[in-house]
Amino acid sequence: MKPFKLIKEFKFCPNCHSKDRYIEKLVKEELEAKHILPGGVPSLTIIEGNVSDPRVLPSLPLGSTFPVYAVITDVCLNCGTIYATQIHQSEGEIKANIDLIVPGREGGLPKFPGSDKPQHN
Repeated sequence: MKPFKLIKEFKFCPNCHSKDRYIEKLVKEELEAKHILPGGVPSLTIIEGNVSDPRVLPSLPLGSTFPVYAVITDVCLNCGTIYATQIHQSEGEIKANIDLIVPGREGGLPKFPGSDKPQHN
């Protein structure tokens, strides 16, 4: 997958127009106290998803791409509104599934309870 690209950033609460954010404030305090390392994105939640149709995906050729998104949220300290602070986008790619199921290995056939022998159906 390609790196995420920032599509839109919201600098203030859409409800009351305050710039004070709860998680952003907490992260700033923890950075100053050196309890966390710099480089992360302050977020209450990160909602990730993609725009694809599971009915169509299996029929797409290998290498086909589809949009992938991440929406980052925080809480307004003035009015309590939870809102998106950033929207990111990337591209997912259809790849071959090359996982092999080998009996007796992790992910192989299930074992009978209390036995080392594989259970055959």
